[in-house]
Amino acid sequence: VWVVVLRKGDPGENLYIVVNGQVNVLNETGISISPLEEGEVFGEMSLICDQEVGSTIQASQAVQILSIHREHFQFIMDKYPSLHRYFNRLLAKRLARSNQIRSDAYAACQRADAVVLMTEWNQYRALDLERLKTDMKELTFIDLRNVYEPTSLTSLGFNYVGVGRK
Repeated sequence: VWVVVLRKGDPGENLYIVVNGQVNVLNETGISISPLEEGEVFGEMSLICDQEVGSTIQASQAVQILSIHREHFQFIMDKYPSLHRYFNRLLAKRLARSNQIRSDAYAACQRADAVVLMTEWNQYRALDLERLKTDMKELTFIDLRNVYEPTSLTSLGFNYVGVGRK
């Protein structure tokens, strides 16, 4: 059984450290995009940037999490300036991973209900449709640019919607 520890949009009040077990970072659709395990942290971005929580975090009941309130976090950061380097690297690493997911068409389609193709860029003209089929939860392909022939998708079991086709 999984429980929500933090919900996207909540005020960021704490840094969390996974002591034992695992939590999952969820995207906007509730799909796990990144597990965080023993020794990893979350909640730091909202504290450092003074913003709302950016992602929902879900934990199993067996997880142990240590929380450090905002004031204590700031005190520790002031007392140990080398932690700034650690958090800068962590944020850069997470940003790079996020950019990679956004730029990889297949990663973006993991467990998706539908694909909406809105561009004619070459990297989307020759998708491996078999791979796409195994990655997606539901097989709906909405082609706003009429890049694909409908039969190439319907023969694989996709529900194809092409705009402006008869």
